[in-house]
Amino acid sequence: MGAFGLGCYDDKPGIIGVNDVGNDQGRQVRLTWYRSNEDSIGGAVNGYAIYRRQDAYAASPAAIPSSGRELAALPGWDYVTTIPNRWDNVYQAVVPTLCDSTITAGECWSAFFVSALTPTGYYDSPVDSGYSKDNLAPPTPTSFAVSYNTGSGNRLVWDAVAANDWAGFRVYRGSTPGFTPSPVTLVQTTTQTTWDDPSYDGGDVQYRVTSFDIAGNESEPTSSTTVTVVGNTPQPLKLELGPNVPNPFNPSTTIPFTIPSAGRVTITIYNVSGARVRTLVNAEYQPGTHSAVWDGRNDAGATVGSGVYLARLAHAGAVQSRKMVVTK
Repeated sequence: MGAFGLGCYDDKPGIIGVNDVGNDQGRQVRLTWYRSNEDSIGGAVNGYAIYRRQDAYAASPAAIPSSGRELAALPGWDYVTTIPNRWDNVYQAVVPTLCDSTITAGECWSAFFVSALTPTGYYDSPVDSGYSKDNLAPPTPTSFAVSYNTGSGNRLVWDAVAANDWAGFRVYRGSTPGFTPSPVTLVQTTTQTTWDDPSYDGGDVQYRVTSFDIAGNESEPTSSTTVTVVGNTPQPLKLELGPNVPNPFNPSTTIPFTIPSAGRVTITIYNVSGARVRTLVNAEYQPGTHSAVWDGRNDAGATVGSGVYLARLAHAGAVQSRKMVVTK
């Protein structure tokens, strides 16, 4: 955001950028600036003082005031640190912010200016701003175990994670040990280290658990190799066309399906008269749980009318069908 071009100097230093420091827990940015014209061998500058505005700009830096020689004397600006001069063209320093931008809360800006210090005075740069982010996800939960056939739903347990900014756990359910967690397979969010699945009490499903922090970062899921199966061993995959969600729907719905082997999958939509409306899926898939989204349109791109429709899944010579309802 700096106001000075490369190689152009003024008595005032010019901020080049206020940028996030990657791969950290946040609350710091890298401030970069061009030197003052007075910063040279035999020049007057003997260091650069960095000031940060006391309050954060939660939505936008647009309200940050312009610079002036009196900025440091005004209420609301905190002294952060001083960097010694060494006649460099460009200086940089990692400095703390007042807040982090997060996935849930959005951007939170911090404003800075740099003051070139001389024995008889100072030269203040224009104000510039930036924001920091927490880039590190919390640890993956360990000691993950599943007890099948408990009589009250499959029971999942795992250990707590050590992270100061930890916020909770997410539980995902699929049909294969190595399935990829997604919003479609998310079944529970919790702050506890145990969960009883009220929908299943048997070995025909698999689970993975992640942890997430207050910034919205999510850990890698538990590996299938960390799962200890107690009770009956999970059954092999089988062809299954799951119920679409939502149903009834308008304008779109998600259709989950599971296939036991690699191969071509087709999902075709028919109306109640048996006429084909849409070829939704016609592609090769690996074994596991997948999903397809129908936007309520036919093959020509026109929106279908209200009523009952049939989704037909075909794979490896086997077929399954389910009814879906479109509402307007």
